[in-house]
Amino acid sequence: MPDGSGFDFYMHHHVQLQDIPVVILTSQSEVTDKVVGFSLGAEDYVTKPFEPLELRARIEAKLRKKTKPHDSAVLKVDSLYFDLTMQRLTCEIKGEKKPIETTSIEFKILLYLAKHKDQVITRQQLLDQVWGGSTSVVDRAIDTHMSKLRKKLEGTPWEIKSVYGSGYRFEKHG
Repeated sequence: MPDGSGFDFYMHHHVQLQDIPVVILTSQSEVTDKVVGFSLGAEDYVTKPFEPLELRARIEAKLRKKTKPHDSAVLKVDSLYFDLTMQRLTCEIKGEKKPIETTSIEFKILLYLAKHKDQVITRQQLLDQVWGGSTSVVDRAIDTHMSKLRKKLEGTPWEIKSVYGSGYRFEKHG
């Protein structure tokens, strides 16, 4: 990487990357480096020099493993279906499943809110649980995500309500 070590980047951002399969390509071949990479959640660790065909085969194997049907984990919260493996969200409305397109962060926010539906969730709780406590994110960035999520939830029985001075509450309306 032109502005630093990819390994350092991964070590600093591994919480945000936890749902993205990461293959570390590096010249660092020490066992301790490999152990740290795997302990942070890397799917594979390939040292340079490497054979491009081998790298491709490793990546294809990881992708096949991730997309097997039995690997899919779906969490159902009332009429919402969270596919944890594929990070896809659908809402059942009148017997029909409607997909709700979300970014990775939006998916994580909604998942956390849905797991705690009808409870007041503070900005700090969201920062800690979605971004990770060690990440520096301006808490007002949450407001932007909430605004986008409210629009995406239009037409569903769900809404995110602001609780003045406290945070947010995810609940069914109507």
